[in-house]
Amino acid sequence: MKFKELVKEAYYDMEDDDHSRYDIDDITRPRLTLMHLGRLRKMREMKKYEAEERQKFFKFIYGKQAEE
Repeated sequence: MKFKELVKEAYYDMEDDDHSRYDIDDITRPRLTLMHLGRLRKMREMKKYEAEERQKFFKFIYGKQAEE
């Protein structure tokens, strides 16, 4: 999956997140659907990609310099 697709699909929007919100008079807990699991997977992939990019950046900054 390309990064642009990942960002477009995995973007978190608070107004769209009604899964974690419930009223005090709700008896049952909200159900976890395949849509929610898909979002969680995409968020995990985004975090993994960002961590890999950060590692590359840190290796570039703090890595050994080429000898001249």
